[in-house]
Amino acid sequence: MHNGLLLLVVIPRATRNKAELQRKARERMAKRRARLKDSGEGWAAYTEKARQEGARYRQKNAEDLALNQSARRAEVAIAKRGFAAWHNGYLKRHPRPPPVQEEDLPEWPSDSEPNDPTIPDSASDEE
Repeated sequence: MHNGLLLLVVIPRATRNKAELQRKARERMAKRRARLKDSGEGWAAYTEKARQEGARYRQKNAEDLALNQSARRAEVAIAKRGFAAWHNGYLKRHPRPPPVQEEDLPEWPSDSEPNDPTIPDSASDEE
């Protein structure tokens, strides 16, 4: 199937679904308004109650988020301290070797000296 044709099929369905969802939402709100009128509770009272409920949920979510963030910070701090302690102990158990001094290095043979006879030449291997 060609990509352009596929898009032509998919886009209208998505827009139709969106329009249908919006229509259903409008119908639900109209029913809710009618129910509120019948019960005697006004739309303003309903929206105020919803606003208070939303504020309560936002407050609770903010508190939960703050708790989670502080707990995460504490976990990270503990993990960092734990790793630092482990690393210090590891370094005590496995001390790093002292740095190599230049005078401790073996001398490299110069180009004028003949090669070590125990090491075969690569040219002689090919023959």
